[in-house]
Amino acid sequence: MNMVVDIAIHVVYNKINKNLRILNNGLWVTKKDKTYWLRKIATINLKKIGGGSAAQDKIIHDYAKKDRVFIKQQIELYKPDIIIYCGRGKGKNADILHDVIFSAEDMSEWKKPVLQYNYFYIKMKEKGEVPVVSFYHPQMIGSHSLFAKRYEEMKVLENNLCCKEQ
Repeated sequence: MNMVVDIAIHVVYNKINKNLRILNNGLWVTKKDKTYWLRKIATINLKKIGGGSAAQDKIIHDYAKKDRVFIKQQIELYKPDIIIYCGRGKGKNADILHDVIFSAEDMSEWKKPVLQYNYFYIKMKEKGEVPVVSFYHPQMIGSHSLFAKRYEEMKVLENNLCCKEQ
């Protein structure tokens, strides 16, 4: 599975490790496994310059609009099976991808949520339709039980949105 995950450069990959369990049949990943899976995940930022620890939606939107051709090309180069856009809520990253980066003929409308997760499909030249899911940021703060819940939700998303290894 190839995933494009919109996350900050400074992300602590050990938190992503918790989310990688879904890719490793629910088992905690070893350092070797983590290296394997992290090579299958591409990270991008919609805002291509540095910033602070908190993002400002309008600034991200403006940079994404300015760089939309580059961002679309970057996503197409990765040939993802699924795109997980981190940061949930109106005007956040998945909305920017839907409203700014891809044109209407290149994507579907928002679909009925799976669990509480909104998603839509984009059309890619070599991959066909690829689901784009608005999900929580991997740096979210939470307990083990919260991460376990997110893991179970990721399994449901995988089963419902055709994110199988090709």
